Amino acid sequence: MSPPQVIVASAHPYMPEMRLGTSYLAEALANRGWDVLYLDQPTSLLHLVHPRSSGIARRKLRSAAETARGREQVFATPAGGSVRLLSVAAWWPHVNVPVFRNAFILDRWWRHTYPSITRYVAASGFSDARALLFDSPYFHSLGGALGVPTVYRYADRIQCFPEVTPALVDKQQAVFRDAALVVHTSKALLDDLGGREGKTLYLPNGVDIDRFYGSWDEPEELRGIAGPRIIYAGTIGPWFDWTALLAAAQASPDLQFVLLGKVTTDLPQALPGNVHLLGAVPFARIPSFLAHCQAGIIPFDAAAMPELVNAINPLKLYEYCAAGLPVVSYASAEIEAAAGHVRLYRTPGEFAEGVKAVLAEETAPAREARRAWADGTSWRRRGEELERAILAL
Repeated sequence: MSPPQVIVASAHPYMPEMRLGTSYLAEALANRGWDVLYLDQPTSLLHLVHPRSSGIARRKLRSAAETARGREQVFATPAGGSVRLLSVAAWWPHVNVPVFRNAFILDRWWRHTYPSITRYVAASGFSDARALLFDSPYFHSLGGALGVPTVYRYADRIQCFPEVTPALVDKQQAVFRDAALVVHTSKALLDDLGGREGKTLYLPNGVDIDRFYGSWDEPEELRGIAGPRIIYAGTIGPWFDWTALLAAAQASPDLQFVLLGKVTTDLPQALPGNVHLLGAVPFARIPSFLAHCQAGIIPFDAAAMPELVNAINPLKLYEYCAAGLPVVSYASAEIEAAAGHVRLYRTPGEFAEGVKAVLAEETAPAREARRAWADGTSWRRRGEELERAILAL
């Protein structure tokens, strides 16, 4: 019997520096014996000439050329499954610049790609895939072209991101209506589905806990930073609560705050000497950084961006707990699901006090309890739930 197949289309690459949930689910299905065709966001000549995206665009264009020659990357799993990477370039990309950000191009970009997506799907034997799993309305029209059931992974309120076009926001309403299944990562996101009559599945983020066990050499970037170290690992965007972070840094000059991730927002004019911006690192190195820090933080500004922040199910929560770290996080209904393993804050003062408190109260049993909780949220379990849902379509 041939393995079951699924096509995954994501706004994010399969192996980026900071890996996100859709790629973990693709890997989880492959680990259950599925053959996965993974398509990430197409690149274009417009991306190539833009200074912020030119480096990534060059890599993607090279990958598209290799794919066209039949040299695409394939990752096999011990369970007999695989993840095959499909990189393409779009001649008419839907991007947030005049002429290209309209609904006409959004509905048709997939017709003009190199290599052709539809021809590649047919040639590689994925025409009978059980579903198209996608995480951006960008891929909605592609689902109709492929003629397979569509599963939408709804993880963020995209209208809160300035780069998202009005056409994409409007298209998401059609996705909510038309998808065979909507998978939402937080309970707050269910409220956005309105009067949807189709199937839904609450499937939060997870963690590969085995990645966080073992001994790790201290990363070179940390060797000049004395402890105790408090780490944030993730994108530093407009939602980052700088007021809380700076209050904690100033209240505890003996603590070192390590910020690990890409910066996509303006930074404060002056940072205290105990705040260290290390930039992004490959996701495979994150466990080594967590292993040599003493607490993890999730300082999101729920007061300034409540619509976005209160609907997030933070991946870093699971990774911190898998590493055994005590956690201080902004308060939301989704975070409270980890009650007993996370200290919540609502004001900058509570954040500053919380960081000191979790360090003072840390015990070996508490550390193991956090790891046990994280183990119950593994991507393996999330993959099993998703598999059952897809097979039931």
